This record gives sequence, C-alpha cells and structure tokens, in this order.
Amino acid sequence: MFFVDKKKLNALFDVMFASRKKCPWAATVSVETSLRDMIAETEELLVEIKQGKNKEAMEEFGDVLATALFFGIIAEEKGLFRMDDSVSLFLEKFEKRKPWVFGKMKVETEEEARALYNALKKKEKEERSTRCAKP
Repeated sequence: MFFVDKKKLNALFDVMFASRKKCPWAATVSVETSLRDMIAETEELLVEIKQGKNKEAMEEFGDVLATALFFGIIAEEKGLFRMDDSVSLFLEKFEKRKPWVFGKMKVETEEEARALYNALKKKEKEERSTRCAKP
C-alpha cells in the first residue's frame, strides 16, 4: 500500500504557508506567475521521467506538489476558491467516476473501467453545461 506520512504532508503545507508569509519573493508571486511556475515544474518532471531518472523525477514531483499547493494558497488569498472546497469537490467527483472502486458496480477489464469512467465524465460535463445554459 502506498501512502504519504500525514506529518510530512502537513509539514509541506506549513513550509509553503510560511514561505508565502515570510519570504519577500514568495509574497510577490501572483496567480499568473504561480501558474507559469507550475507548468515549468511539470515540464521538468516529464523530462526526468522520460529520461528514466527516478531520483530526479522524485525531486521534481515534490516541486510540482509544492507549486500546486502554493497556487492554492494564492488562489485562496485572492478569493478565487478555498483549497478545502477544491479537495472536497475532487473527492466527490472521483468517487462518482469510479463506482467500481467506491460503490457496488463491477468491472473486469481496464477497457471497461476506462470506458465507464469516460462515459460518466462526459455525462457530468453535459449536465453541468445544461445547468449553466439555463437562465
């Protein structure tokens, strides 16, 4: 079983909050620059993965996590959304899209799982589109 030590995850939050609050450079980072940083870090991660450099990929993955978290901190400060709400929405969405994992539905193959996931995702987007189109 894979897991992240919750103390380490909390420490990551603490470090990123402290950086935003106490570092003059981090305090000036905007939503736009944070998004650029996230793209750059993700590209660096992809390079390391493609080159089979696992240790470097592990380091870059940490940078991606930290950058995504930092974006969330900034988004919350700017009133765009709350990270807690974002996590809640993700969990709800993920559970809905994988009823064979979190419900009673059964699938046998990767193809079945992928097809059902994509169908549920498409249905959600269509429902959201219909809701948004109504006055």
